Amino acid sequence: MGYEHGMQKQILALLDLFRDGAPDQETHKLVADLVADESRWLDAHDLFDLIRRKLLTATKDKGRATMPTDPVELARVYQYSFEELCLKAVFNETSTQIPFDTDSPFWVAGSAIKFARKLGVPIERVLAIIAPESHS
Repeated sequence: MGYEHGMQKQILALLDLFRDGAPDQETHKLVADLVADESRWLDAHDLFDLIRRKLLTATKDKGRATMPTDPVELARVYQYSFEELCLKAVFNETSTQIPFDTDSPFWVAGSAIKFARKLGVPIERVLAIIAPESHS
């Protein structure tokens, strides 16, 4: 299995882990569907733009980030941040000449842990996906 397929498998597992708790079910489904279909990865840039607009609205960003105090809105911020990174990671696996930052996949794990904490998902479940124990 190539790097991109392993990454896809892990991102899909994380998305599945967060499926029931994601406050914005619409973007969650859009991201999951796109990540699942490698032929659509080039569309990740457009979906990223949509989610970025939602993130800016959720943070009421007018040039400076303001984290919401409402727990559901705060969970949305963590969701959108996680989804953005997932989209950046898969988009960069296409033959694009205008990739996102090359370190985007690096940040997916940390963002997943932060999102899990906001949702009350045990961190061990995230770790089982991103750093599974080998049984050799």
